[in-house]
Amino acid sequence: MNNTKNPYFPDEIWEILETHNMTEDNTKKLREYFMNPSYYDTNRRTIIFSTPSRTGTSAFRIELPLYAIALHYPEKFNLIYADNNLGPKHIQAADLIVAHRAGHLHDQLYNIVKVWPKTSKRQVVIHDVDDSEFNLPLSHPMRTIWIAAEKDKMSIRSLKESDLVTTTGFKLQQTFRNFNPNVYVFRNMFDWEQPQWKIERTWPAKKDKLVIGWVGLTSHFEDIKKMAPILKYIHDKYSNTEFILAGMALKDTEVTITVDANGNKKFDEKEVIDITKTYRYRVSELFKEFDKNRIQILDAVSLEKYGEFYSKIDIGLSYVEHNVFNACKSEIKSVEYMKYGAVSIYSKYGGYKDMYDALPTDLKEKTHLLAIDTENPTVWKSVLETVVINYDTHREIADEMKKYVEEKYDINKHIDERVSFYNDVIEKNVDKEVNKISKILVS
Repeated sequence: MNNTKNPYFPDEIWEILETHNMTEDNTKKLREYFMNPSYYDTNRRTIIFSTPSRTGTSAFRIELPLYAIALHYPEKFNLIYADNNLGPKHIQAADLIVAHRAGHLHDQLYNIVKVWPKTSKRQVVIHDVDDSEFNLPLSHPMRTIWIAAEKDKMSIRSLKESDLVTTTGFKLQQTFRNFNPNVYVFRNMFDWEQPQWKIERTWPAKKDKLVIGWVGLTSHFEDIKKMAPILKYIHDKYSNTEFILAGMALKDTEVTITVDANGNKKFDEKEVIDITKTYRYRVSELFKEFDKNRIQILDAVSLEKYGEFYSKIDIGLSYVEHNVFNACKSEIKSVEYMKYGAVSIYSKYGGYKDMYDALPTDLKEKTHLLAIDTENPTVWKSVLETVVINYDTHREIADEMKKYVEEKYDINKHIDERVSFYNDVIEKNVDKEVNKISKILVS
């Protein structure tokens, strides 16, 4: 039964949206509901949000925008979530398909769209992507299987054959325009009303201790390797410091690729049994000389709980190697530190440089020391040491950055721009002018 206050959604779904109570169970309920929503109006335009699998990136690029549109514009569109089940029925219903990331699923989408009857309604396809998927570095843990599955080629196809591309930063925009002229930037944003971003905390997180932290996933091993000696320098010199490394893989797998006589590839995935080959072990080895009472290496948690890591950190590091792939990374890690009032030290590179460049002049002047444009470990040691010594001063500035990101990166305060964009794309396509849409750049 639909809500009398909101006739578009059942009571339970509307309550989750309205209260932003995105627990693991509740986000599952939302995903399941939007896969087959009970309310569908043939007089409204239909948007399909598609992802090959649920990941951290799809949560930012697919789920958060979908839920924000549903909350703030419940009457505007028919909204459907396709999680690895995009099919002809979706394509037939769609006015707009937002296809996040390349892969076999979306490769089939382009096959179908290519032969779609000219007498039928023409869908607009937006390829949404947050990485340079055709250019994974040699150190990336997914590179071998990615290329073997030819997903690098699928990525280029998605860029070329989509009507438009949406992405996270200016470097990606510049890169993708080599394949498609219609590339638009929508930065990753947050729903700050979710429980994971409203945890009470104190500064410093532990009495008489400063907690220096890093949060990330398995694609950042080379970053961690280069950070280790920087952190060891601080560890040895300042006994009032503790350390957190969060996001270790819960399960490590390895894939064996075989090719049959016909050239067909088979991917056999198995869990890694040898503990010395696991990601956690390799990271632990980098920090084995640290005082065990002063360092925590924490496992990954569900997407709905990641904010808890940041609430434990006083000084947060966003160190990235300077390479083509990382130049395309977004700045979410640094923003997450800032949301919890931590002093955020980051590489002024890629999306992090975008963030720095967009700062108001006063904040740029106050935080310029923390935006480091080199990989030089001596510089990083010096900046981190300066913050440790002058923590209270930097903490006051961190409060200003907290207020800034709460405004700048709140999807609830910026969803109007995305709704206008989607609406313009759909309406201009109806007039057969999809390639004439005006440039809309959300920065």
